[in-house]
Amino acid sequence: DQTIIDELARYATEEQIDNIITRLNFNYGDGEILNSEHLINFFSKGMYDFLETDRLGIYIDTKRMLNLLKRDEKELLDCKNKYEVEILHNKLVLEQKENGREIDQIRKDKFKEATESFIKMNGSYGNIRVEAIQTIEELNEEGISMNHCIASYFQIFIDKRYMGFRVYNDKNKERLTLGVYLTDTNIIYFNQLKGYDNCSASKDSCLAIIDFCHANNIIISQSEITDLMPI
Repeated sequence: DQTIIDELARYATEEQIDNIITRLNFNYGDGEILNSEHLINFFSKGMYDFLETDRLGIYIDTKRMLNLLKRDEKELLDCKNKYEVEILHNKLVLEQKENGREIDQIRKDKFKEATESFIKMNGSYGNIRVEAIQTIEELNEEGISMNHCIASYFQIFIDKRYMGFRVYNDKNKERLTLGVYLTDTNIIYFNQLKGYDNCSASKDSCLAIIDFCHANNIIISQSEITDLMPI
């Protein structure tokens, strides 16, 4: 949106904007964790400084904690400058520590809420069975049993930016993990298909996953097709 770009240009250079967008894309769930209002707020409050503290991380953590504590994001948007954002962030960290067990339960509940709509995708597709990962405990077990890093994605699951599935190939006994990412407009994109220790999937499983994606309106982008092209 050119209007948003023009507004951001009032507070930052093109290089600074590109740097933040790149970090959002690679580290925070494909860039959609911050909408245009928050991006403008981030730059207009002077949060960007390449040589300073990781203020992007502080900003996103503050937004996430507000949501976790069921507080209004307006508290963040109303901060007058980067120092007020840091003060709010530190207050929320203390509040989380004081309410640790309650926060853990809220996090578990939010995870389950974010994943429950995908249960309808469970089922058999050709030679494979697909099961939605529904709880944080299941996500942690998937990471441990498959020896890969999907458990570290828990926050973008909660933020409804990502979803994972256990995959079983009953023909060749292959075990896989499927990951998809989500947009604000409820569009789902294929992201990755990994075996144990991030090994590639067999051709048979790849073909079945393509059928699964087509059956559930999951888009397979050209840029993400590598995992579906076994050697």
